[in-house]
Amino acid sequence: MRASYDARALRTDTPPRIQLVEVAPRDGLQAEARTLSTEAKVQLIERLADAGHTVIEATSFVNPKTVPQLADAEDLMRRLKRRPGVRYAVLVPNDKGLDRALSVGTEDVAVFASASESYSRKNLNQSRDGALAGYAPVIRRAKDAGARVRARDMLQTVEQEDGSTAPITGPAAKFSRTPTRIRHGSRALGADNAEILGELEFDAAAIARLKKSGMI
Repeated sequence: MRASYDARALRTDTPPRIQLVEVAPRDGLQAEARTLSTEAKVQLIERLADAGHTVIEATSFVNPKTVPQLADAEDLMRRLKRRPGVRYAVLVPNDKGLDRALSVGTEDVAVFASASESYSRKNLNQSRDGALAGYAPVIRRAKDAGARVRARDMLQTVEQEDGSTAPITGPAAKFSRTPTRIRHGSRALGADNAEILGELEFDAAAIARLKKSGMI
């Protein structure tokens, strides 16, 4: 059953304006078994701009051995014809990724971390707090270079393996309070939480634990 959302249930702290970021050229293509040509990626980004998107996450400067689908990040960014009014963002996981991004004139970068301990260890090979704190020098260097920085702190409310996400403390807490954070949809929209979690493949036991903890 599809979840139904009630616009009247939106949180009172919902901002008056939001910015949609199209991530298909990065998040979508990195999950594909087949690697598209650089030219095909350029055409995809051009069509997204034609459709009216003003912020497009074009690629990621991750280790090419880890994500071979995005191994052409430098070539892609060199080929893109920048349009006025469109931002072409890239994901950078660390200092090396930032170096690569800046070398091709990137002006808009995103850093990604997770508030979930298990998710962070699986995807970043670091503890949650270690990953969050480690981005501080990356963000500082990017800003010093004149780049715009978007910080994405995922899974702030709940994660299937961890359950309720523990509060972030210490130096990493500053990162987690950035205005660009992404909240879990079921809390932000005020919809039927259990129904949404079911759609996200949370099993009945996990949902029961979350209900008991008061998270849903």
